[in-house]
Amino acid sequence: MSSRANSMPESVVANTPARSASSLPSGRAQALVSWADDVLSVGAAASALVVFVLISGEVRGRQPWASVTLVLGITGMTLVLAGDALQHVFFHSLPAADPNKGAIWAVAFALRDWLGNGLFYASLILLGGLLVGEGRRWVGVLAIANGVLGYLDLAFASALGLPPHTNFLLLVAWEVVLGFTWWRKASRVEERKKVS
Repeated sequence: MSSRANSMPESVVANTPARSASSLPSGRAQALVSWADDVLSVGAAASALVVFVLISGEVRGRQPWASVTLVLGITGMTLVLAGDALQHVFFHSLPAADPNKGAIWAVAFALRDWLGNGLFYASLILLGGLLVGEGRRWVGVLAIANGVLGYLDLAFASALGLPPHTNFLLLVAWEVVLGFTWWRKASRVEERKKVS
C-alpha cells in the first residue's frame, strides 16, 4: 500500500490505515513525497529481484527447491511491480470522479500486496530453509523471519494502524548481512589464491 491513502475514494479509504489530513504535506512537498514513494517502491522490488537471482546460484545444489524459490521470488516481485504500475495510474492518471477508480485500486492492492508480496514472502521462507540447510544459519534465519513478519504485516498492519510494509526494514538488514557474507566469502577465496 502507498502512503497516499488520503487521495483514494471513500470506499477504498475505509479499507486502508487511517491518516489525518494534516499528516500529509501539501503542494510540491506532497509531489516530492509521492515521487520518492514510487522510486523506493520500484527500487525495492527491483533490488529484491537482483538479490534473488544472485542467491539462487548459491543454493542451486538443492534442486528443485532452489528453482521453486527463484520462480516464487521472481513472480512475486513482478506482480509487485505490476501493482505499483496500477497504483501509479490510480494516483496520477485517473480523474477523481472516475467510476473505475475503486476497481483499479482493488486490483492494484491484490496484485501488489496479496499476490506479489505473498509469493515473495513464501520464497523468503523457502530460501531461508535452504540457506539454513547449507550451514548459513544467520542469513537463513533472517530470511525466514522476513517471510513470517511479511505475512503478519499483511494480516495485521492496517488493523493495528501500523505503516504498511514495516517488515521491509528487516529485509534491508537481511540484504546487508547477505552482502557481508558474500564479501567475506570473496575475501577468503582471495586469501586462498594468495597462499597457493
